[in-house]
Amino acid sequence: KLKPRNSYINDAYIDNAFIYWVDALGVEYLGLIQTLLDDKYKGIYYEINIGYAEIPTVTEFNKDFVAGRKYDVTRTLDDLKHKGKYPDCIEEELRLVENAVKAAIQKLDMFDRVIITSDHGASRGAILHKGQAYKSDDIAKVERFGRYCIQADTQYENRYAGCIDKDEYHIFASYDRFSISGNEKSEIHGGATLEEVLVPIIVLSKTSLEQKAIITPISTEIKPKAGELPRVMFKVDKQFEELFAMVGTKRYICRRETDYWYFEPEVSRQERYVAKISSKGNIGEFEYKIVKGRTDNKKFDI
Repeated sequence: KLKPRNSYINDAYIDNAFIYWVDALGVEYLGLIQTLLDDKYKGIYYEINIGYAEIPTVTEFNKDFVAGRKYDVTRTLDDLKHKGKYPDCIEEELRLVENAVKAAIQKLDMFDRVIITSDHGASRGAILHKGQAYKSDDIAKVERFGRYCIQADTQYENRYAGCIDKDEYHIFASYDRFSISGNEKSEIHGGATLEEVLVPIIVLSKTSLEQKAIITPISTEIKPKAGELPRVMFKVDKQFEELFAMVGTKRYICRRETDYWYFEPEVSRQERYVAKISSKGNIGEFEYKIVKGRTDNKKFDI
């Protein structure tokens, strides 16, 4: 059901746009990126989609999205993924992603729209688990720790489960690999697992990317039942496939009923809350109040 990365970029790229290509930026960083945008860059509008890269998931097959377009590329994350000492490198990876978001937003001083995206993701699982090693034909050229091989006029799909034939390329979508000497120690790509294939497309702008919806809370004062989370219900005047509510630093999935949406947030000591509703980008917000019932204390007969 997903679309290719290039399709999303074709739709988002306008005359005065810029692509900020972060090599090896996978979807596992989206939670961090969205939190940064919501908390640190509140004046920036954004839209997030997830697309798929071409296989094999190497840069050679995944760089045409910048052809003829204004762009910059940073490969420090990819270098760290390949060479970093695991798990110590994770902290540095997060810093690099935060720096990339900052650099992309700075480009909005010169461009109307900036698109953060990547050529491919990377897999730690393919190194940790390795899977089964299968022998390729002697004439095959094995690449990327065996994540795929190159051999014309042959098939491997009917030999090995989880292997995909694409022209002369034969790519594993599992953690299996073609036999090869040597041992990778950090992360790898080239295969067709989800973490290698899925990439984010994040569109940034200083003006609205999506027409804001009219959000109407069904009730702004909610009294939860004992032992249950409150149900915050609201209506929107536009159709959405999915909605999320951000309350403070907590993000909740909104559920859809016939004619309204709802989410069930945690309750703290405060009384009033602001819910920021988003789909692929922010669409609006509203305030609600949690009315707490009086509790009895038998010890003091109150």
